[in-house]
Amino acid sequence: AMRVTSAGKLGLGVATVDADYVAQVNGSLLLYTSGSATTSFDVRNSTTGNALGMHIQQDGVTSIISNYSNGMMRLGTNSLVRVEISAAGQVNLQNDANNRILYSDTYSLTGSSAAEMVSLNGTLNTSGNPDVFLLSLTNTASGASTKAMNVKVGGSSIFSLDMAGAVIQASTLTIGSTATLSVAGANSRIQVGPGTV
Repeated sequence: AMRVTSAGKLGLGVATVDADYVAQVNGSLLLYTSGSATTSFDVRNSTTGNALGMHIQQDGVTSIISNYSNGMMRLGTNSLVRVEISAAGQVNLQNDANNRILYSDTYSLTGSSAAEMVSLNGTLNTSGNPDVFLLSLTNTASGASTKAMNVKVGGSSIFSLDMAGAVIQASTLTIGSTATLSVAGANSRIQVGPGTV
């Protein structure tokens, strides 16, 4: 049932204890504390069912699930999976409806050594047609003010893209180092293509 070797190695349910490990357990290991704030640490190894590598609970609600049986890692809150990292390194984020899926409001860039707030670096060498950045949306409502993308500085929008593909530039359009287009006034318009302006 239990073995403790002369080298201080512990084995539970094993005939021999591997010298490379401090402890070996044949079966599920459950550690818990009783009381109002119950916390448990559960390690399992199974090829069937909801097998988990590490499972942490507090008050019966799953907070962390990791090293899932098919090679992926999952982190969860309120017994729901929130972050999923596949065996290939792909990251999938899930959230409740009407909540931000990715959000940070405390990050600050200061000083001359500040790095990018968001940085993606890679190499393109393909004969296919991959998108470097893909924003795929389906608009099922008629909200005219919905934006596909909105860039704000100081709380004011400086660039946006509406759901119909219209680009709204709040300042001078610059190509290279030269200001090429500037439209001033609420009624000023420039149109390229057929029609009357």
